[in-house]
Amino acid sequence: MNILITGGGCREAIDNVRCVTNTSTGRTSAAIADYFFAQGAHVTLLAAASAIKPKTACTIRPFVSGADLGNLLQQELSTSDYDMVIHAAAVSDFVPQTIILDGVEVPAGPEGKIPSGSSMTVTFRAAPKLADSIKVWAKTGGRKEPVVVCFKLTSGASQEKVQSACRAILERGAADYVVANDILTIRGESHPFDVHILKEGQVHALRHGEREEELAHILFELARNAATTS
Repeated sequence: MNILITGGGCREAIDNVRCVTNTSTGRTSAAIADYFFAQGAHVTLLAAASAIKPKTACTIRPFVSGADLGNLLQQELSTSDYDMVIHAAAVSDFVPQTIILDGVEVPAGPEGKIPSGSSMTVTFRAAPKLADSIKVWAKTGGRKEPVVVCFKLTSGASQEKVQSACRAILERGAADYVVANDILTIRGESHPFDVHILKEGQVHALRHGEREEELAHILFELARNAATTS
């Protein structure tokens, strides 16, 4: 069984010393990678440079930005067959585009350090949704279509909003399953989650769990079933 996992948070450069990032640690993806590896799967992990790494000897390819991750995903999906892609990385929704420093506009990016000033405004552009390209990249590369698992993190969202967010991903065809969790419920080893699917036009919570090890086991069973029936 060949598994591709992404994990950790992207860093998007404002200049070559400043960046915009998020609080993702990559702990969940590392735990999933370790579990799959222990079950005998071949695991490739695309991990943020600053992310927690697996304890096992998985193949690890590092990334920094969303663009880096997109390039790695495209390379892997167009050159290797994967039974499942577990897309757990926290990809930036927005990327710095321009900086207005004391009234002067300069482009954002890692090419140089902006000088100090009295005021700074950063404008952002929308980043591409990498999840939407996963199956496309596999298909255009002539590879098998993998089962795709995406993650949706909310903050204090109602059940209706969670269902709506999962529906948007599932109806686009970007994922076969969506793992939803809420940052306000994650405490220490407690990591509550629901695995959602789209069935007969309705979003259903297929499985629920409280720990990352449970999630890894559920995803392994789904991957094994997919590999057996493909």
